[in-house]
Amino acid sequence: MEGDFRVGEWLVRPQLNTLQGNGSPVRVEHKIMQVLVCLASRPGEVLSKEELIQTVWNGTFVTDEVLTRAIFELRRVFADDAKRPHIIETVARNGYRIIAPVQPQVVEKWPQTTTRHKLIRLLVLVALTGSIFLLFQRFSRKKGAAARIRSIAVLPLENLSHDPEQEYFADGMTEALINDLSKIGALRVISRTTVMQFKTTQKSLPEIARELKVDAIVEGSVQRSGERVRITAELIDGESDAHLWARSFDRNLSDVLMLESELAQAVAGEIQVKLTPADLARIPSTHRVSRTAHDAYLRGRYLSSHKTKPALEQSITLYQQAINEDPQYALAYAGMADAYIVLDDDGEMPASQANPKIRAAAMSAVAADPTLAEAHMMLADVKETEWDWAAAEQEYKRAIELNPGLARAHHWYAILLSCLKRHDEAISEIERAIDLEPLTPSLYVIQSETYYLAGRYDQALLIIKTSPVLKESDPNAGFIAAMVYLRKGDYAKALSRLHAAVDAEPGDAMCLAVLGYADAVAGKRTDALAILDELHRLGKNRYIEPGWLAMIWVGLGNKDKALDFLDEDYRLHSSFLMSLGTNPAFDPLHSERRFQDLMHHIGLPSD
Repeated sequence: MEGDFRVGEWLVRPQLNTLQGNGSPVRVEHKIMQVLVCLASRPGEVLSKEELIQTVWNGTFVTDEVLTRAIFELRRVFADDAKRPHIIETVARNGYRIIAPVQPQVVEKWPQTTTRHKLIRLLVLVALTGSIFLLFQRFSRKKGAAARIRSIAVLPLENLSHDPEQEYFADGMTEALINDLSKIGALRVISRTTVMQFKTTQKSLPEIARELKVDAIVEGSVQRSGERVRITAELIDGESDAHLWARSFDRNLSDVLMLESELAQAVAGEIQVKLTPADLARIPSTHRVSRTAHDAYLRGRYLSSHKTKPALEQSITLYQQAINEDPQYALAYAGMADAYIVLDDDGEMPASQANPKIRAAAMSAVAADPTLAEAHMMLADVKETEWDWAAAEQEYKRAIELNPGLARAHHWYAILLSCLKRHDEAISEIERAIDLEPLTPSLYVIQSETYYLAGRYDQALLIIKTSPVLKESDPNAGFIAAMVYLRKGDYAKALSRLHAAVDAEPGDAMCLAVLGYADAVAGKRTDALAILDELHRLGKNRYIEPGWLAMIWVGLGNKDKALDFLDEDYRLHSSFLMSLGTNPAFDPLHSERRFQDLMHHIGLPSD
């Protein structure tokens, strides 16, 4: 089809690559316009994907995904619903067709006079000048928008294979891109945990951008085919929804790590963020791994994100497969250490069993790649269980230096600072973590706990009440709120919140223990002893943290019993002891010589 034409009510101008409805013209990419022209040249007729690709991308190797995105972009401009189309219809297993009326744009012909010819030439010149000016303005606005980007969210990359078995690969590529971009000091990058919540969202991109308070969104797709992988990424202005940049990357699976790095650098280059020499040193991948090892690692990360005991145990097996394939694979060692840490924290494995495994994996990760932030973060955890607080802090600082946008490093460092009674610093670090991970409820619980351990009880309650994502029924939030109410002497509110937490998490040792402690403090001795019996019964089949039992005995006034369990924690090198000096529940023990000796042995500041 030659010249301008109309599709329904839309004016299509192929020479300018614009579509215009009732408002201003919308510019689309040249290839996208060619797809529309090809369809409009045979209105009502189904054109196969193969024919469209051969016509528009003749001589260039592209996959169906490129055509799919072109159709998606056209539908976005037309506000066309794929399920109820009025412009472009998808014909299953066949192709696409234009179903709206297609008509040539009628241009009025003027009489052939010399004066009219001169006027036409003048009008053409004016129109051409205006078009160039408008295009320059549009280009300048795009460049200006890109230059203003200082915060970004990478939405989960779409798995174009539509095979659920390949979901781990798309999620792994999303995480890798986030991780690489977060190494840029001047750029705020929303963490993986938060963006994964938008995997199946119906929200518009501007809505997501406003919710996350970011300047721009990166969205795209991943497709694996044999030994090839293709990633398509688009940069979109968070306020205007304007497409600022788009690019496809096609590589062998063996080059996937370099692809991750190249994609991050391409995005960084487009937004014109100023990269320091330190930023440039952080982004490139320094170790080439085999496809088999990387695939096992990605599967392990995918399972680890589920955080259940079976999933974590399977992830450890996969990390070991990756390590067997490549003994220098630092990310696999770090992933293994992380899985053991979660098993320990969740009470699924005693610290005495978990700690040696965490230490071995963390040390191997740092040895394999000293520039890997996650490796230093895992080593910091090891140093904490060795009571080497200075070394732990050094490792957290190194992790943050290597990856300033690593939310978990700020989160874990905040906990250490809180236990060292450096409360203002702890509050600053947890706020930084929340800035990077604004939709994770557990971080607001940690923030509230940080204020609680600092003795700022009203602020702790305020966070729980005003958090944008914490629910009233959240058992962890109820746990902190109850501890605050106990400090305030409001036993009724404390017990109410704790009973709700136990109902929400039946059999959870922490919830039961805190309820037992609250019963003891409130004078309900019989109820507290009954909970102790329940915890001992549960302990016959699974590990129960000794510190929780110690807390109940403190509430009951039996200091010797409490200190016996804390000594057991010391023998196990349990992380529970980290908050021993700041947790008000243990204040009655501070005058005891045994407690003072314990604090001296673990090197934490005491009164």
